[in-house]
Amino acid sequence: MNTGYKAALKLHGDISQPQATTAFSFLPGDIILCECSNDWFGRLERWALESRWGHVVIKGRGPLVIESIGRGVVRRNISTCSGRYVQVLRHIDHDAASLAVEHAESIANNTDAYYDYWGLLRYLVPHLLLYKLTGRRWSFGYKHDRHYWCSEFVSAAYSHTLLSPEYEPIEPGEFTLSPLLTTIYEGVCP
Repeated sequence: MNTGYKAALKLHGDISQPQATTAFSFLPGDIILCECSNDWFGRLERWALESRWGHVVIKGRGPLVIESIGRGVVRRNISTCSGRYVQVLRHIDHDAASLAVEHAESIANNTDAYYDYWGLLRYLVPHLLLYKLTGRRWSFGYKHDRHYWCSEFVSAAYSHTLLSPEYEPIEPGEFTLSPLLTTIYEGVCP
């Protein structure tokens, strides 16, 4: 088991039960779902995704989160989530979470890893529109590359093992469907 996880487990005790938390008690590898904003874009996002969750990040080491945003895959202080309504999911296998953080950091270190605007238009938008019209999931020959939108990045960090391939391309709210993840916190991010 990774020494960072051993230290966190010693510090936080039994993590299998939801407990009162602060942003700094989230462990590396935790998946943080962020609620859509209340502006017009957030309302459009909520309608298209049929979910309250419009963005997802992965907790990195220390006070950092790693996420894919318009500037690319970046590390930012966890305070960027403060004040937002969030749901925090924890992988049941601490070693898998540790490997996911290492993978996320290696992606963030790659200067070629940027936000996948083209992928949104090519895969996600048609996927969502056809789902809205037919109620059925369509795949479009989805291909993984080194360009990511937020949920695609988190799924890649976990090597696409959280959900079955029928969920590709993955949307932020679909992480709640994974049997490998448990909710440890839901509320306003401290």
